[in-house]
Amino acid sequence: MSRTSLLGIALIIFGIIGLTYHGTSYHALPKKTIYEPVPVDKNNRRIHPAVDSVALPVAGALLLLGGIAILMMDHEK
Repeated sequence: MSRTSLLGIALIIFGIIGLTYHGTSYHALPKKTIYEPVPVDKNNRRIHPAVDSVALPVAGALLLLGGIAILMMDHEK
């Protein structure tokens, strides 16, 4: 495999990751809320969004298309 083929494959992989990654989620410590007469635990799931809700999928799509274009140009040689 040539270096351009490896570059194209790497761009495709990073493009797929960029399209599928939506941020990191974590669970905060539960807070006790007391409603008479039963205590209730609240599940606090929080999400840290990725860079921007639009920028990451667009960058992923551009990487994916660029990788496909590089592989197609390398295949024609």
